[in-house]
Amino acid sequence: PEVGWLYKEDVQYQENHGPSRIFLIDGRILFMTCNNISWQEIENWKKGKLLHIAYRTETGSVLLDPLSGKYIPIKSGLTEHPLSVLMDKRGDRGGSTRDMVNWRIEFEELWRQDMNRSYSELLEAYSSYLEDMDRDERKSYEEGKQNLIVAQQKWIEFRDAESLAVGMYYGAWWDSGKHGSFSQVECAMENMILTSVRASDLASLLLKRMGDRRIEFTELEEQDMNRSHSELLEAYSSYLEDMDRDERKSYEEGKQNLIVAQQKWIEFRDAESLAVGMYYGAARDSGNLAPIARVESERNVIRLTARRAKHLEGRLYRKIGPANN
Repeated sequence: PEVGWLYKEDVQYQENHGPSRIFLIDGRILFMTCNNISWQEIENWKKGKLLHIAYRTETGSVLLDPLSGKYIPIKSGLTEHPLSVLMDKRGDRGGSTRDMVNWRIEFEELWRQDMNRSYSELLEAYSSYLEDMDRDERKSYEEGKQNLIVAQQKWIEFRDAESLAVGMYYGAWWDSGKHGSFSQVECAMENMILTSVRASDLASLLLKRMGDRRIEFTELEEQDMNRSHSELLEAYSSYLEDMDRDERKSYEEGKQNLIVAQQKWIEFRDAESLAVGMYYGAARDSGNLAPIARVESERNVIRLTARRAKHLEGRLYRKIGPANN
C-alpha cells in the first residue's frame, strides 16, 4: 500500500482534538479531512503510534497509517511542502549543468501536477457550494468559477511569456536558436519557481487563507515593481553597447519579451484578483463585492505585486549577460 509515495517522513501520534486536528509528538498540529479513516479508528490510536507524512502528486500531503495503508489528506500544519524538502535534498547533491537542468525540469513537472490537482479541487469546490444556494448566489459562484478558469489561463500565458523573457535575459543566442549553459540552468530554475508558487497559491485559496492578514493596502509594492521593471529594461539597453549585430538582435528581442511578460502578468493579476473576490462571496447581483470579498481581493493584489517586485529585483541584481556568462 505504500508503493508510489514520493516522500515519506516518520512521525508519532500524540492526540486528537476532534476529527480535524491531530497533534504529533514533535509539536506539529495537522489539520485534516477525515474521509478515508473513520473517526472511531483515529480514536483507537495510541500515543506514540507510528505514522507517516507522505506525498504524491495525485493525493497531495497525507497522514498515512502504515499498518492499514489508509491515509487522510493534510490540509495544513506542515512547515514545508514535501516537494520543497525533496528539492533541497536534490539541490545539495550538485552535478553537471545537464543534471541541474534536468532535475529542475523534473520538479517543475511535479509542481505542475500538484498545481493542477489543487486547481481541479477548486473547481469542484465551486460546484459543491451551489447545492444549497438561491438563484442569485448560484449565479455569483458560477461566474466565480469562470473567473478562476480565466485567471488560470492568464497565468499560463504569463508563464509562457515570462519563460521566453527569462531565456533571452540569461543569454539566449537567437541566431543559433540555443541557450548557453548558464541560461539553461536559470531558465529551468525560474520556470520551476513560477509553477511552485502558483501551486502554493491555489492550495492556499482552497483553504481560504489568502495572503498575510496583517498587511495593509499600500502603493509601495506597485512602485517597487515598476522601478525594478524599468531598471531591467535599462539593463537590456546597457548590454547592447559592446555587442555585434546578432547579439544585439537577441537582446533587443529579449527586451520586448520582458515587456510582453509584464503585460501578461498584469492581466493575470487582475483576473486572479477578480476570481479571489468571487470566491470569497462577490455579490454580483448588486454590482458590488461583499466586504470580505473586497478585502481579500485587495490583499491578493498586494501579495501578488509585492512578490512580482521582489522577483524582478532579484533578477536585476544577478550579474548576468555575455560578459559574465
